[in-house]
Amino acid sequence: MYKIQRIDQDHAILVTEDESIPLLNHAGDPILSTPEEVTKMLMDDFNESDMYDEEGHFIPQRSYIYCNLSSLTALKLEDEDELEYDISEVIQWDRAFRLNTSNTEEVKAITELKEYLGDAYINLPLAEDQDMENLAEGDKIPQTTIEQVESLMKPFKLKEVMALDMLNEHFQFTSVSLVIMWIAQKIETEKFVHSMLLLSGHYDAENGMEVFKSLDWVEVLISKMNRFNEYLQSKDI
Repeated sequence: MYKIQRIDQDHAILVTEDESIPLLNHAGDPILSTPEEVTKMLMDDFNESDMYDEEGHFIPQRSYIYCNLSSLTALKLEDEDELEYDISEVIQWDRAFRLNTSNTEEVKAITELKEYLGDAYINLPLAEDQDMENLAEGDKIPQTTIEQVESLMKPFKLKEVMALDMLNEHFQFTSVSLVIMWIAQKIETEKFVHSMLLLSGHYDAENGMEVFKSLDWVEVLISKMNRFNEYLQSKDI
């Protein structure tokens, strides 16, 4: 396992308890040093039971904080301090804009997004075709709507953009707009997780929404996202 090792008065890293080998990122490079409070957040994440597989093996990639720091390390080693994330295409298949309006749970899932967008919100039929060129103009999310969602990204720094990239993929590109809303602190973590799982098809209507919300793995995911949210709101790295 790992322990915290100070680098200077304000920064620290994680090293192995036995040989003090620095924690490595996915490319095999030492994770960059961070403010000590951030290092403690990563250590707390590693101490959670969901970091281990069924055989008891430690899987650092199960920590969203680790994944974010791993990618940040790789970018900073390449002297990259900025990263652009274009949502103009991926948003076209965003389930938040392609609801089954007869499903009241789906409608509830995007309450905060609808309130934020106001008249710019639009609901379109499900888009089965995954080719942008085959989407009719009337089946596309309007540019004004896209720009209003994009405006939430303006304050995002590198770690927030990396989080958007990771979470959008993690939730199978279900709703990039809800991911952005969550990172921008426009939606509570518990509501965000329930909404993403509902829109991605994990919800079993026969058992009821309250039963679904109480499932152990759903509660574990909410706890993990709460820890990641605390990290995203921490000092810049």
